[in-house]
Amino acid sequence: MKKKLLPWILSLLPLVLLMSATSPWGPGVTPDSVYYLSTADSLADGKGFLQFDGTPYTFWPPLYPLLISLGSLLAIPQLLWVRLLGALCIALSTGFALQWLFRELRSPFLAAWASLALLLSPIFFEIGLQAWTEGPFLLFSLLFLLQFLKYRERESWRDLILAALWATLAWLCRHPGITLVASAGLLILFTGSPGRRLVRALGFGVLATLLPAVWILRNLLLFGAVAGERAPSTTPFHENLIQVFTETARWILPARIPFAGPLALAGILLLMGFLYWKRNNAGQVAASESRLLSTFWLYILLYLALLVWSSSTVAYEPINMRYLSAIYLPLVLLLLKGLDESLPPLPRLMKVAAPLVMSLLLFFPTAKTLLQFRDAKAEGAPGFLNRAWSEMEILEILKKQAPVGKVFSNAGDALYLHCGIEARMSPRRFIHGESRTPTTELADFLQELQGDRPVYLVFFQELPFLGSRHNFHSTEEIGKTYRLQPFLETKESVVFLVLP
Repeated sequence: MKKKLLPWILSLLPLVLLMSATSPWGPGVTPDSVYYLSTADSLADGKGFLQFDGTPYTFWPPLYPLLISLGSLLAIPQLLWVRLLGALCIALSTGFALQWLFRELRSPFLAAWASLALLLSPIFFEIGLQAWTEGPFLLFSLLFLLQFLKYRERESWRDLILAALWATLAWLCRHPGITLVASAGLLILFTGSPGRRLVRALGFGVLATLLPAVWILRNLLLFGAVAGERAPSTTPFHENLIQVFTETARWILPARIPFAGPLALAGILLLMGFLYWKRNNAGQVAASESRLLSTFWLYILLYLALLVWSSSTVAYEPINMRYLSAIYLPLVLLLLKGLDESLPPLPRLMKVAAPLVMSLLLFFPTAKTLLQFRDAKAEGAPGFLNRAWSEMEILEILKKQAPVGKVFSNAGDALYLHCGIEARMSPRRFIHGESRTPTTELADFLQELQGDRPVYLVFFQELPFLGSRHNFHSTEEIGKTYRLQPFLETKESVVFLVLP
C-alpha cells in the first residue's frame, strides 16, 4: 500500500512548488495564453469561441479554453484556476509516470533517480508555470501511451476505447496530438492479432478522430482554414532538424558549454541503442519491452517529423523547449527502462560509473528548476503577469479610465489582460514575426476610421519579455499614412488619437 501511495505523495512536491512560485504574480501569461484566457471568458459569458479582439478562435483546438472556463462554473477566479490547472497537470503527469516506473524498475537507484529527475524537472516546471496547452497535453498523451501499452498486451476493446479517449483529449489540446492517433493506428494495423487488425484500426481511428474532425470541419466551413491564417516559414528543414537536437541537448547541459549538451545527448542515445542491440542479440529482450520500445519510439519519431516539417512550412517561433516537451517523458521512461534491463549484466566498473554519471547529469536540471522558482517568486514568470508589466504607469492609468472608442495597440493582448480593454492589434507588416509574408493591414486600417467612434492607438515602446514585435508597423510608418495626435504619454508608451 505504501509503495502504491508513494508516487502520489511525491507528486505533491511539484504541485506545491508551482502554486508557491505563481502566488506573488500569477501564472505565466504569454500572447498565446491571452487568446486562451479571453476565449474562456467568452465561453463563460455564453458568446462562444471568440478572442479578446472579437475574432473567432481558430488557431488552436478548443479543449484548453473549455477547461479554463470550468473555473467560472466552480466560482474560482480565473487566474487562480489557471494556476491550479497547470500545477495539477504536472503533478498528475509526474504521479502516473512514477507509478509506472516504480512498478517496472528493479533498481532502487534508478527509481530514486527517476523521482528526482521528474519532480525537479525544469521542463515540467516551466510548462506548469505557464498558461499553455502543453500542461494538459503532457498528461493526456502520457495516459494514452500507458493505456495503449495495456491494449497491446491484452488486446481488449476496453483498453482500446480508453486509449482513443486519451488520444482525443490530447489532440483537442494541441494539433500534434494527431501523431498519437497515427502511431497507434500503424501499430494496430501491422502488429495486432491477425483477423482483428483492420477492424480495430478503423474503430480506433473513428473514435480518436471524431471530435477533432468536427472542430476542423467547423473551421473549414466557417473560416476557410484548418487552423487560422498562417504564413510560410523562412527556416529551412535542415536548420529545424539541428534545432531539435540542440534544444533537446539543453535538457542535460547548458548551451554555454560548447558541444557538451549535444555530445552528452548523442552518447546517451548511442548507449541506449548499443545496450538494446547487445541484449537483443542475446535473446534477452522481453515481449513487453519490445512493445514499449515500438510504441514510444514510433510516437517520438512521428512527433518530431511533424514538428520539423511544420516548422519548415509554417511560420511560428523557433523550435524550443515548449514544443519538445511532448517527448520528454517518453524519452525518460525509455532510458530508465533500458538501463534497468541492462545494468545487471554490466561489468562491475560500469555498474559504479553509470550511477555516478547519472547523478552528475541531475545537477544542471535541478539547479535550473531552483533558479526558475526563485525568479518566478521574485519577478514573475515570462509573459505579461510579472513585475516589469505590473509597474507600467500606462496600465494603471488605463485601468481607471479607458479611451472611449475603438482601441488598437501593438500589445492589445496586454491591455485586455491588465485593463479589460477589448483592444485589437495594430496594423502588422508581416503576418507573423518569423515570416516575411506582407499584409495590407495598414491600407485597410482606413476602414476603421470611417465610423463615428474615435480611434485610439496605444503604442508600447517597451515590451518586456516580448522583444520588439518587429512584424508590427511602427508609429513612424503609421504616421506617414494617417495623422497621429498624441493623447497621453508615459515613459513606456504613447496613446494617439488616429485621424485620416
